[in-house]
Amino acid sequence: MGLIRSIDGGKTWAQLSRQGESDFHALATAKSGIVAYDGTLQTSPDGKTWTPATAGFVPAVLAGNPETDTVLATTREGLQRSTDGGKTWQLNTTAPIIQFVAFATGSEVIGVEPDGSVHYSADAGTTWTHTGRIEGQVQAITAVKEPEGKPWIWAATTAGIVMSTDGGKLFGPRHRVRRLHHRYLQADGHSRMGRARWAKPLLQIADCQDGVMTIAKTILLFILAAAAEIGGAWLVWQSVREGRQWWWAGLGVVALGIYGFAATLQPDAHFGRILAAYGGVFVAGSLAWGMAFDGFRPDRWDITGSIICLLGVAVIMFAPRDAG
Repeated sequence: MGLIRSIDGGKTWAQLSRQGESDFHALATAKSGIVAYDGTLQTSPDGKTWTPATAGFVPAVLAGNPETDTVLATTREGLQRSTDGGKTWQLNTTAPIIQFVAFATGSEVIGVEPDGSVHYSADAGTTWTHTGRIEGQVQAITAVKEPEGKPWIWAATTAGIVMSTDGGKLFGPRHRVRRLHHRYLQADGHSRMGRARWAKPLLQIADCQDGVMTIAKTILLFILAAAAEIGGAWLVWQSVREGRQWWWAGLGVVALGIYGFAATLQPDAHFGRILAAYGGVFVAGSLAWGMAFDGFRPDRWDITGSIICLLGVAVIMFAPRDAG
């Protein structure tokens, strides 16, 4: 409870103010002081004396930078923006609905939507440009500016920490990018020019490797889901229509449950997209199951239709959405 401060990079901490009074849910620093929310949005020039701000919203995240008095707040209604250190606010009606926001410099800002879409602002949150997308559910972000390049971004997701060295166009696992990057820095004499030269290709390599693994995982999970759903339906069919024992139907129900859980393991977080794409897999898988277990022989129209469905699956799941 209250505000604590560290002056040694976070090694030790000391109480500063509002102990036993405030539980700050959001906090940001600006050129003129601190902006914080504990049920009431407040500002402080020194972290000791506090003044309520004029605001009629509940911030999810507050973001600022010591170089400027512009402060941003993400809310359900949209992005709120202050240019006087958090004292007064105005809703930016042209901004995307941003959930997480971080300043890289006094003017450069990174924002992330609930679906992982990444946006960049060069004018402290006034206008925004879509740059890319983070896979998985984002939980927090931070950003810094490299002197010779675009902002570097770190994002904590439910799958781990990912990072971008090109302003949010491409994201890859932090450990892999940093390891490869360090290797090439050594070969290039640890120069800043070398860092700028190698950063983007290295991130693209890591992103490509992750892309292959993601595609492989998606395909394997679709195969598992198809086997569980089609197999489960077949077992029920055998019990009801072919006179098999009742426990065949019971096994079928279990298999159908496994299908439902298999869908939740997909890397993509969108239910509608996963189920829509799986519909194409189900079409092709059903024909294949009939061939394997019921002696079914598909004609050319069955085969043509299933190929069209699988092409649709590829478009839905693997289209390069980050580029658009």
